[in-house]
Amino acid sequence: MTTTHAMKRKKRTRKTKRKITRVACWNVTSWNGRDQKVLIEMEKHKIDICELSEIKRKGKGTGRFDNYTLIYSGKAKHERTSSGFGILLHEKYTQVIEEIDYINDSILKISLNLNQTTMHLVNIYAPDISKPTEESERFYEDLQNTEMNHHEIIIFGDLNAQIGDEILPGVKQKHNEPTFNENGELLIDFCARNELTIITPTSHTRHNTTNIGTDHNLVLCKLLTEQPSSIKKSPVCIEKYNIESLESDSTCKLYENRLTDRLNELDLNECDVETCWNKIKKAILQSADESIGKRKDPQPNIDSRIKTIKREHWIKFASDMDHDIYGAQRKVWKILKNRKKPVNEFVQSKGVSIETWVEYFERLYSANETHEIEYQTAASATVSKAKVKEKLRKAKNRKAPGTDKIPNELLKHGCHKLITTRTSLCNKILSKGEIPNEWHTSITILIFKEGQKTSPDNYRGITLLCTTMKLFTALIKDKLENHITNREEQQGFRKGPN
Repeated sequence: MTTTHAMKRKKRTRKTKRKITRVACWNVTSWNGRDQKVLIEMEKHKIDICELSEIKRKGKGTGRFDNYTLIYSGKAKHERTSSGFGILLHEKYTQVIEEIDYINDSILKISLNLNQTTMHLVNIYAPDISKPTEESERFYEDLQNTEMNHHEIIIFGDLNAQIGDEILPGVKQKHNEPTFNENGELLIDFCARNELTIITPTSHTRHNTTNIGTDHNLVLCKLLTEQPSSIKKSPVCIEKYNIESLESDSTCKLYENRLTDRLNELDLNECDVETCWNKIKKAILQSADESIGKRKDPQPNIDSRIKTIKREHWIKFASDMDHDIYGAQRKVWKILKNRKKPVNEFVQSKGVSIETWVEYFERLYSANETHEIEYQTAASATVSKAKVKEKLRKAKNRKAPGTDKIPNELLKHGCHKLITTRTSLCNKILSKGEIPNEWHTSITILIFKEGQKTSPDNYRGITLLCTTMKLFTALIKDKLENHITNREEQQGFRKGPN
């Protein structure tokens, strides 16, 4: 194991910020079938970061196991399973992963953001002494080209090097084996050029563990490093109107009366579209605040809910197994078979920046060609109160509003004066040929699908539009359908043949 010189210094000014990090290395010879025993040892020795060698897992990926996350790299799926390595991180470090970089089959780099300091964990599997010298030199050349930006660095893994017992200040100390090989020479040269210190296992760093089927000891050391900031997320509360209270006749009547009084005070004849919309919106929201009020709903903790569902599922499964083991053979074999499948859970590294999202959506919705359209509003292009009332009646309840923050329920339970005012606003928009500025803005909710969470292509966007704008577009749709003649051929998104 090698570390930077900066990690060895003890500065009084930073004593309160830097604490002990328990880092370990262990050749487990195989991860499959030994994962639970390894995790027990991790908890027993309170290990924060552990490098695992010869885990013999195919492919590259991440998997969650209790309080730890395994980030691994192995042979391709079509190749014979051999070697393979990975890093086991405690959950407090999983939350501060900045980047996971699979350099090649022998080098894996994980960057952690620790209290405004970046720590690089570099897991390596160096060629053994039986390989040609050119292969070892090429390996250290790739390691040298790995970008680490002179931050705190921990390089660990199977180095296959013997460095001798000669003391080199700043690079290695005593208590090493007297033997020396070519890989050891390459390692010493690499550490000297990069100001790295070699930490050699001793009898104090080797720990006896329970028998998990490997003849290698767990090697543990303590490093003084920055600690991840404790992330205590306060529950996010969303303010929502008490829409359910409108089911009460007295509350609904109070809302109608307050809204009627406010709308009667408005003079919308000489107003432009923007002013007219702002006055109507203000009247609706103020009336709702006074009559039904708001409540703060904390967002549900999805992760804890998923864990609860999984736990309930396994309790039920175990109960079924106890009740009738004879009929559960197929389920048992299915579970045993699935244990060999790769884990498809992914750890979120650094989030996608706002600039990247802006560029992505601009590219997604950009038009290759723009056309200037000349339009002329027909004299009959007006909407009636009956149409507005019909569309309000058909509007669905419990739909999230857009930037106007007006749920459909506030429009549906509004007074007769609101229908008149809404009709006037729609006709004013048709005659002027412009819409309120707020209707140009929407709220986009990004839902992760699968793959790497750092790629915008792996998200599905759900757009929340103003409920009042959706009402207006529904009226326009009916107007357009009246001027379109149905034909015999297929017609998409229209009534009749499709």
